[in-house]
Amino acid sequence: MQRAIRIFRKMQENGISPNAFSYTVLIQGLYKCKRLQDAADFCVEMVEAGHSPNVITFVGLVDSFCVEKGVAEAQGVIRTLIEKGFTVNEKAVREFLDKKAPFSSSVWEAIFGKKTPEAPF
Repeated sequence: MQRAIRIFRKMQENGISPNAFSYTVLIQGLYKCKRLQDAADFCVEMVEAGHSPNVITFVGLVDSFCVEKGVAEAQGVIRTLIEKGFTVNEKAVREFLDKKAPFSSSVWEAIFGKKTPEAPF
């Protein structure tokens, strides 16, 4: 992953501005390799550059923080992203999570402030 970061930075140094796709690939690789702070930092950089993480990337980052560092840390990352201008598309996130995506139940709590909604029956 360090090599990927070096290439990403070299690209920027050569005047090539990363797009949403290149940020997404890097962020997903980082959180999948448990480099959570790097993933969060690049996500903030992405938002500051005028791009937004897609639902899969956002939920994956939050899930990784929940599993590795806890709900409070995940909520801190979400707060930071919101402070930088990111808007959580709650409808899209709910629809994604409702499809029983393979994410921890604490993702609901981190994003929406409550546990997984229970089925009415």
